[in-house]
Amino acid sequence: MLMLIISLSFSLVLFPNVAGLKWGKIDIKLNNGDTYYIERYEEANIPLTLTYIPYYVAYYPIWAEIKIIDKPSWISVTNEEACFLLYPKSEKTITVTFKMIAGKIGSDAEGKVTLLVTGRILTRHLFREIEPAKVEITVKYKLNPPVINIVYPKDNATAKGVVVIRGKVTGEEVNSVEIKIDDGNWKEVKGNTYWEYVLDTRKLDNGIHVVKARIFDGVDYSTTSIRINVKNKNTLATSWPLYFIIPTVSIIIIALIRKIKR
Repeated sequence: MLMLIISLSFSLVLFPNVAGLKWGKIDIKLNNGDTYYIERYEEANIPLTLTYIPYYVAYYPIWAEIKIIDKPSWISVTNEEACFLLYPKSEKTITVTFKMIAGKIGSDAEGKVTLLVTGRILTRHLFREIEPAKVEITVKYKLNPPVINIVYPKDNATAKGVVVIRGKVTGEEVNSVEIKIDDGNWKEVKGNTYWEYVLDTRKLDNGIHVVKARIFDGVDYSTTSIRINVKNKNTLATSWPLYFIIPTVSIIIIALIRKIKR
């Protein structure tokens, strides 16, 4: 048995291209997990750590390359080095870049990129087979966060009577726009890119009030707010309840009549 092992090792050294035997393998490791998010027309850089692990003789480096087996149609995949050397038991980090190239796609777009790292030894015109490494990376489309602004009235403006609050939204997808006053309930408003809401300030107390607006893009909310100073003129009808005014006036009139008669 010992002689057989010695004989096999001797054969591998002298004739390393023995049929059916692998010379070594490539190990691949994702440094930051196997899921990456990419924004519209942006790119994501994915570092891959590669290691060549020889099975027998460990003094030959290998030539390695990264091949794209599969990818979503809406991204491109490139790597910084088309072909590179891997030395035995030494790590090398290669950066692969995913870039979004498609137009508008759904916010739930997701795909997988399959990469195959192959290697070969070419020395003395002899070919040694290396076991390749395959990795799957999940790519998810990440929406740019939406932005909502209240255009009118301006922050800290004075408001009275009926006021039309106007706003503007910038974002790739708008599911809803809502508004609320102070700690009231959220109310959906009309419009997406440009929206407006009619506010009757006469239903509010005079003083400072907070107007909040928010947008929902299917994933996240973005919120903005302004302060308005409500200044409506107080009338007798609004300052004193009618049921209190009439009896009071009646008492005054009766008192005046009695005084005149005297």
